[in-house]
Amino acid sequence: MSKTARGQGLTSRLLDAAMDYARAHGAPALEAYPVDAGEGRVPAAVGYTGHLSTFRAAGFRVVHEIDSPQATVRRVIVRRDA
Repeated sequence: MSKTARGQGLTSRLLDAAMDYARAHGAPALEAYPVDAGEGRVPAAVGYTGHLSTFRAAGFRVVHEIDSPQATVRRVIVRRDA
């Protein structure tokens, strides 16, 4: 996402639309693979999958933490029942 588009809630709106679409088409659940830098910043090159805080705010829960010692950010798998 371009720097000028950041911070305007676009990701949350897209996520809401994806959840509505999934529900309307009978999906039992949704999964995603966001990143979490904790208190740090997420480098733009790895933030394309979304930020954990956005998914938590939408009701997703962490179901698995991906262990990667060389990673600069923590990757997780999140899930939400449709």
